[in-house]
Amino acid sequence: MAISWSLTQSVVYGVTDLDAYSKWYYFAIFAIPALLSIVPAVSGVYGVSGFYCWIQDDGSQSRVSVLVWRLCLFYIPLWLSTIYNFVNYIRIWRFVKEYFSKEEENDDIATKKQLSIIKKLTLYPLIMVVCYLFATINKIY
Repeated sequence: MAISWSLTQSVVYGVTDLDAYSKWYYFAIFAIPALLSIVPAVSGVYGVSGFYCWIQDDGSQSRVSVLVWRLCLFYIPLWLSTIYNFVNYIRIWRFVKEYFSKEEENDDIATKKQLSIIKKLTLYPLIMVVCYLFATINKIY
C-alpha cells in the first residue's frame, strides 16, 4: 500500500517531497501490523492451527469466533489493501495513458514501452487476488 500510495502521489499528483510523509509510512508499516499482532496475543487466541501457528482452532473457542478473528486480523485488511492498490494502479495507468496520448512529440516506440510498463504495474494487485482468493474462500467456507 505504501508503494502504490507513493507512486500515485509522485506520478498522478506530482508530489516530489515524499520524505515529508515518512512518519505516516512508519505508522502504517509498523504500528498497524503490531496492533494486529498484539491484540490476539493479549487475548490468548494464538496457538497451533493445522500446520502453522495462528489463531488456534483446537475447539477451545467457537468456529465463528475463530473465523471472525481471522477475518479481522488478516483477510479483511488483505482485501482492503488489494482494493486500494487496484484503485491506485488504475489511477496511475489512466494518468500515464492520457499523458502519453496528449504528447505528440514522443515517438510511438517509447510510448508503447511506457504503457506496457504501466499495464504490468496493474498486474501486481491481480497477483494478490490470485494468490489469496482461494484461501479466503476456503476459510470462509
